[in-house]
Amino acid sequence: MAKLYRYPRTGGWRITVNIQGARRAVYLDRGEPKKSAEAFREKAGKLERAKAMATEVDPRVAEWVQELSPQLRSKLAKAGLIDRPVEAEAAEAARLESFLEGYIASRAIKKPNTARNYGQTKRYLVEHFGGQKRVDEITPGDADRFKSAMQAKLSDATVSREVKRARQFFRAAVRDRLITENPFADVKGGKQGKSRSVLLRDSRSCGGGFESLPR
Repeated sequence: MAKLYRYPRTGGWRITVNIQGARRAVYLDRGEPKKSAEAFREKAGKLERAKAMATEVDPRVAEWVQELSPQLRSKLAKAGLIDRPVEAEAAEAARLESFLEGYIASRAIKKPNTARNYGQTKRYLVEHFGGQKRVDEITPGDADRFKSAMQAKLSDATVSREVKRARQFFRAAVRDRLITENPFADVKGGKQGKSRSVLLRDSRSCGGGFESLPR
């Protein structure tokens, strides 16, 4: 029987199943709402029972599987719940644009600003590397050149945020076993600078001097 747990290491969700006597797990992102994770567990449980009884999968569950991102289907396949994706599908999951779209969709983002920021970083990465670039072909040197390209047109604070989000995206690729190391791991974000609210707070603690900061 499929069971749902909080995974303490990441704060995400872990769904455990039993396939032919072996315990397997499917990991969901920590941004996944509990209701959505529970619905995923229910479907995984139906796949588990179909495997155990060697019966056809419920058509509604089969349709649900087809609507999942390539990354999630790959996770189901690794757990033994479905047949492994065909080579073409697995290759598509490793393309930069497809990976980024799948990752962002899996975050269940609710705040408009967060969605806009993620979309902006995705756009910069795709414009620089190309959407069809394989994630496992991007090297640490490529990551350095991406930062340099951003520095040529963006402020230091913006470059820092873009590098940090890129590092976050590729950390997810490592966890999805698409790559073995994060090419952005050693790329420094640089100076972000203080926001206006922080500068005003510092100003008041020092006796003034920044009250006329432009809005």
